[in-house]
Amino acid sequence: MIVTRNFHRHITAAAFALSAGASTGLAGQATPAASLASRADAYMRAAVQHDKFSGSVLIARRGVPLFSRGYGMANLELGVPSTATSVFVIGSLAKGFTADSTGRRNSFR
Repeated sequence: MIVTRNFHRHITAAAFALSAGASTGLAGQATPAASLASRADAYMRAAVQHDKFSGSVLIARRGVPLFSRGYGMANLELGVPSTATSVFVIGSLAKGFTADSTGRRNSFR
């Protein structure tokens, strides 16, 4: 899979949308972790179905994991599925993600 700049933006936006939902619900009340997990799972399954994502997802709030799961394949050649604890060699891919997420975080202040 070729990772593009738009892919980074898409996943970053999804992470912020899901994390915003973790703190408040539509009526301003706390959203249960189960609801967040359900929404995250549905979103990520759709991304995998459209070949937009393959990897591990972890959503945490204040250091407490709320959701953790693997999607797609960790190694297509060997047929190894991704798990919540799969380790990936990401090289320089983190630079774009970090820059994008830092910019988004600063725009919320």
